[in-house]
Amino acid sequence: MTQTAEEQQQATRIYNKVQFIGRIGKNPEQKSEMAPVKFSLAVGQKDAPPMWLGVDCWELLAKEVLANKSMYKGVLVEVQGRLVTNVYNGKRYYNVVASSVEVIVL
Repeated sequence: MTQTAEEQQQATRIYNKVQFIGRIGKNPEQKSEMAPVKFSLAVGQKDAPPMWLGVDCWELLAKEVLANKSMYKGVLVEVQGRLVTNVYNGKRYYNVVASSVEVIVL
């Protein structure tokens, strides 16, 4: 069975999809109407301090996050999206560009 060029291209494509469950560390905020809604997320690690991630929500998701009054500091959420790594002054920072954010009710 031979693959088409499109199937070969799709097979070699690199996917960047992550899912984190953690607690909101800073209330979601938006600095201007065109800016993303941002908040920090603490992801627990066994026998280690939490890993802190920045989360950016754009467009419709940004409006949903701001409108959801149950998303505030300390709430457990699941975030799905793509991981972006930045280096600033020699330190590595991790950020998630979110495609979905859901509150987890225990």
